[in-house]
Amino acid sequence: MIIVISILIFLASILLIGVVLIQKSKGGGLAASASNYNQFMGVRKTTDFVEKATWGLAIFICVLSIATPFISQPTIITSNKKITLEDMKAGNDQKAPQFPTQQAAPAADAKQAPAKEAAAPAADAKQAPAKEAPAKKQEIKKKFFDGIFLIQEKQGVVDYEKIIQRYDAYLRIEKGLSANTAQSYCHDVDHLARFVDSIGKNITTVDQSQLEQFLCTLHDLGISPRSQARIISGIKSFFKFLKLEGLVDTDPTQLLPAPRLGQHLPEVLTVAEIDKMISCIDLSHPQGQRNRAIIEVLYGCGLRVSELVELRLSQIFAQEEYIVVVGKGDKQRLVPISQEALRQIDLYLEQTRSHQVVKRGSEDILFLNRRGNRLTRVMIFNIVKQLCQLAGIRKNVSPHTLRHSFATHLLEGGANLRAIQQMLGHESIATTQIYVHIDRSTLRQEILAHHPRNKKQISS
Repeated sequence: MIIVISILIFLASILLIGVVLIQKSKGGGLAASASNYNQFMGVRKTTDFVEKATWGLAIFICVLSIATPFISQPTIITSNKKITLEDMKAGNDQKAPQFPTQQAAPAADAKQAPAKEAAAPAADAKQAPAKEAPAKKQEIKKKFFDGIFLIQEKQGVVDYEKIIQRYDAYLRIEKGLSANTAQSYCHDVDHLARFVDSIGKNITTVDQSQLEQFLCTLHDLGISPRSQARIISGIKSFFKFLKLEGLVDTDPTQLLPAPRLGQHLPEVLTVAEIDKMISCIDLSHPQGQRNRAIIEVLYGCGLRVSELVELRLSQIFAQEEYIVVVGKGDKQRLVPISQEALRQIDLYLEQTRSHQVVKRGSEDILFLNRRGNRLTRVMIFNIVKQLCQLAGIRKNVSPHTLRHSFATHLLEGGANLRAIQQMLGHESIATTQIYVHIDRSTLRQEILAHHPRNKKQISS
């Protein structure tokens, strides 16, 4: 209603301004009107004063019409008091307003007594939430439906995506995990959320038996035990986060069993196979020199693929023959780099990268794609796979295979296991000891091939 009134006032001011302009354009119309008015009232005023007063009145009415919706506060009249809309939004009144109705005279006396009795409970009802507000400030209600995990707090509603964002920040900041690891953990939680929704359960009340049922589902889908162990690790971390945030009372993953992992020896390439891969690179292709430098750095420094795509020009110290590698958890380490790898990098910078238009944000990145952006892990994987096919290598090769080959060839050459651990960036030497088993298997093959007793058995 107030908005309608303000619009009418604004239109009236526009109409008044239009009348003034029309009278002024007629030449003396306003003066004539003023003269008649002065003769009628018996007061002499100048024409200029009347014109200025009319303009001022029109401007005042226009401003008043615009300011009316802001300075006026709508109220709702009840039988006992005024309740503003701001009070209702703040929740100060617990009951809906009761509008007075016209009734007969005998009924009016009957309504006055309950009204007085209801005034005291209403005042107590208003004071109770004010006292209990600090205690209920941390109250959280949890719901899970249609695959969405909702948490109703005092401040509002936080959906499942916001919980995942907070969990991702917890993994990266408090736990110090890398971006790829945090993304994998959040992806594992998504699998659990969909499973819990499919069985019609609530993720906040899930128990150990239901989590074991989830693991059985993963096994039926053909998920390897090593991948199951990683998923369990992500789920345990998620429920630990929920407990720290006060979203669950107990952690159902404390007694969750992990699958047994057998001894898995990684695939390793020989020096001849790596040389054959390098010889299959087409250097006439614009990106051929880049691919050769990538293979030399992967094999010569033992980098992870995520470390390779993030390698920067400012992290290469050619004179000292070292590079600074940022590994998991943003941990830095110094890794020696061979002269051959440095030479291939120089050729790549001179022949390819210097002629590219580098996109913003990738100026310091070493290896770029054709569009001037940084390479992705999938691109590196495709490069290695394509070279293996051209070289006729039948093994299951990935960029990480070159890392395994780097460590295995160092150990076979007599390098110290502790030095290999530092160059690979392993926190525990137990992770590096797997290459000792690879060397032992090679040693057994050498014994079977060259020991005289074994030769005698083969000849007989």
